Amino acid sequence: MEKRKILMSILRGDFMTILPVSKFFIHIIWTFVLAFLVIFISLRIETTLAKEEDGKKRLQDMEIYHAQKTVELVSLGRMTTVERMLEEKGSKVSVPEKPAIKVK
Repeated sequence: MEKRKILMSILRGDFMTILPVSKFFIHIIWTFVLAFLVIFISLRIETTLAKEEDGKKRLQDMEIYHAQKTVELVSLGRMTTVERMLEEKGSKVSVPEKPAIKVK
């Protein structure tokens, strides 16, 4: 009978008045507050770690892109490549035959 009474008081919400736990009410509230804080902080940490992983992936992609652009720039810096591109475009510009003259 006592178990049924306790169960009914839990369902009605007045178990704090029937059970002799009123002196521990502050401790119970504090436990729930701490549990909420732990869950909240865990979610914030999880979000921060997800952002960090996303940032690492973007950084790696940018490093790959930078390496590709560096390779392209180095290949354009070769004189033969530049001459070939100028010839393909029909330009009359070519490598100078004599060094530049200094005007004083």
